[in-house]
Amino acid sequence: VLEVLQWVQYHDEKISDESLILVRDYGIKLEYLQVDRTKLTVERALNLINSQAQKMEMTLRDTWGAYKDYLDMAERRGMDITDEIVCKNNRMMEYHDRYLEEENRKQNQKRDAEEDKKFKKIEEDYKKNERHFEFETEDYFIRAPRRASDITKEGRFQHHCVGASDNYLSKMSKGTSYILFLRKKAMPESPYYTLEVKYDGNILQKRSMYNRQPNIEMINEVLNMWTKEIEKRCLMEQQAAV
Repeated sequence: VLEVLQWVQYHDEKISDESLILVRDYGIKLEYLQVDRTKLTVERALNLINSQAQKMEMTLRDTWGAYKDYLDMAERRGMDITDEIVCKNNRMMEYHDRYLEEENRKQNQKRDAEEDKKFKKIEEDYKKNERHFEFETEDYFIRAPRRASDITKEGRFQHHCVGASDNYLSKMSKGTSYILFLRKKAMPESPYYTLEVKYDGNILQKRSMYNRQPNIEMINEVLNMWTKEIEKRCLMEQQAAV
């Protein structure tokens, strides 16, 4: 707090009591706000990071880390990060992921092609898995990946381990467990939760970005309904096989 107050006084800025409480409660350092690079005031930088954290349902720590990465990538692209269109981008995380994808595209494309070829059975089983696992409510839906590279892309976007190795791809290819995607209907192409499940509807893992679990009470309600539906489908499949 003292560091922030000294900066504000030296640069003739104003800061609200609410912002100082935020600095105190979350241990926010000046370096996290990137104000020396963007030339934003401390107040405006805090408001930006706090609003982005709420919008993306991320922690402040994850958000200021993503903000630094975003600014680094914007600079490498030759952009002026003191321009408010750049440094106050309301769609910061969207552009963060877009820039990251572009920087890693060649390497990622090579790996995705290799995984699609290596785990071709995931694509071969897609229609069967989609029929068995698909589900939707008024606000959410669950889908199966079409191919192995959908899983690796999900892992990159979510910054978790599902696509980091062949482990989950191998298990899905063998039918040991399955990776599914839970999405918001309002944002159908944006990853929200990644699920690892059994064929009978047993949920092994449910993780969002950085392994967080935002809005978990609502998500659990949706998943409880989904599990009951999958149990019914399994029973029907057993009866049909008799």
